[in-house]
Parts: sequence; structure tokens; C-alpha cells
Amino acid sequence: MSKFINVISNDPTHVAMETVSGINDTLNIIFESYDEAKSIWGSLSSDDKLLVTPSGRFIDSPIKIFQYIHKVKNKPVGFIEAYKYNGTSTTNAFLVYAILKEFRNKGISKILLNKAVEGCKKEGYKYLIYRCEKENKASYNAALSFGFELRNETKNQYSLRYEI
Repeated sequence: MSKFINVISNDPTHVAMETVSGINDTLNIIFESYDEAKSIWGSLSSDDKLLVTPSGRFIDSPIKIFQYIHKVKNKPVGFIEAYKYNGTSTTNAFLVYAILKEFRNKGISKILLNKAVEGCKKEGYKYLIYRCEKENKASYNAALSFGFELRNETKNQYSLRYEI
């Protein structure tokens, strides 16, 4: 008779139920996804790291609601994550994503954003919120071409929203 452990999470890399003997496999998947995303983040320049994570630290946050790692020939080349906006929102999801420099301008941004729309929609979110620095024209233009609308503009930053 198998014993079951419920793994409760909004993270799609988690498995809903797992046998006791298989829980290590589930944990390996979870840690592997985090490590892959962190390795992409780690390859960014210091300035780009701060754009993706303004705190300057890459952490596995309890308010994360979605994560997707995009691979090319089994190599992680981009990731996207969605967080509860302001840590509590059940309507707005805040997006963070990064793509390795040598894989930019190849349509991966669109793939990542589509995955975020699918994942956040499943979780019941209505809007995606994305911010980028004004100097990051490529990210700004990618968001606009995907269908994001400019909601706010400060001296250094754009804030955009996408209705799911």
C-alpha cells in the first residue's frame, strides 16, 4: 500500500501527489527548475540582473505563482516567472523574465509571454503587469508587440499591463 504526501503549490513544476518513495524525484525537479532560472539570471550583466530583480538577489519566493524555463537543445536559455502583484493580489500577476543574450531576437520572448498567459489564466489571474527600464527598448517593444498597454511612465521606467 502506497503512502501519499500532498504537495500543495501554485508552482506548475510541483507534482500534486507523489508516493513517499518518489518524493525525491519531485524535489529534484523543483530544485532543477530554480537552479536553471538562477543560472540564466547569473549570466546577465550586473545592470540586467538589477532590471530583472531590483533587490539584486535571486530567490525562490513564496509569492511565485508561475515559472517556465525555455530550453534549446536541452540548454536553459530563458525563463519567465509570475508573482502575486504586491505580494497579495489575486487579480494582477507581476512578470519577471530574462533570456540569454545570444538567444534574444529569436521569438523566445513571445513563447515565454504566451506560457505566462496560459499559466496565470489557469490560476485565475486577470492581468499581467510588466515593468522595464526605459533604456531596455527591446523588452519594451517586445511587450508592446505582444499586446501589453502602457499604463504608467516614470523618469526611468515603463509600467505595462496585459489583459488575459
